[in-house]
Amino acid sequence: MNALIIAALWPEPTSSAVGRRMVHLLELFCAQGWSLTYACTALISGHWYPLASLDIKHHSMRNTKFMSLWLEEKNKGET
Repeated sequence: MNALIIAALWPEPTSSAVGRRMVHLLELFCAQGWSLTYACTALISGHWYPLASLDIKHHSMRNTKFMSLWLEEKNKGET
């Protein structure tokens, strides 16, 4: 199964409890065989969790028409 996570912040487990919880949820989904893509509108900081270590694809995006096009492309064949 596939899941797309859209967030305003990158997970930063060393910065906040929310960041730690998000990483725990990502690990849980990965352990259950999900294929994850994490899309975020924030810039990547030096504290973000290395999503590639969990084989999670990541994408920086802006809230523009191009984001809508990207989401449409991601959704093709996902019914």
